[in-house]
Amino acid sequence: MAAWSGCGGDTTAPVVTLGTIAGTVVNDVGDPVAGADITTMPPTTTVASDAAGAFTLADLPIGAYGVSAAKLGYQSVTILGVGVTADGTTTISLTLVEDPATMANVSGVVRNAVGTGVQGALVSAKGQAATDTTDATGAFTLTGVLPGFAYFTSTVSASSWRTTPIRASAWA
Repeated sequence: MAAWSGCGGDTTAPVVTLGTIAGTVVNDVGDPVAGADITTMPPTTTVASDAAGAFTLADLPIGAYGVSAAKLGYQSVTILGVGVTADGTTTISLTLVEDPATMANVSGVVRNAVGTGVQGALVSAKGQAATDTTDATGAFTLTGVLPGFAYFTSTVSASSWRTTPIRASAWA
């Protein structure tokens, strides 16, 4: 947005009073974090990071801001003193670290069609680091699962097995 200086019929150039903060949100290994809430302090606007972790805070009055990123399952982070210049874009990167206090453990048993436990199946939560291999009874425990809905798969190396993902929720 621009403000016109002068009054009446003054035709001087507009004075630009707004700028932009843009950037990305990644986790501690550099992967993008989608759905993180990005907020300015003082509060002016809030946006969510996209699938690539990118965000844009547009039309901010010039000045200095704190910029925070927060998402369930991660420790929030704030960068202070982010400057916004007239008609400019300031680029930042925010890194979120998983919060072990909000992680869940998911336990279960992988069984075949007749109900016998399957040994040696690899169980994983899609898009997460949590994996485990089933024991002799088919039991597994995934530790460090991010809270919320997740897809879980079990994979057996024998070609006669079919992998079927399931959707479940995990809450700490």
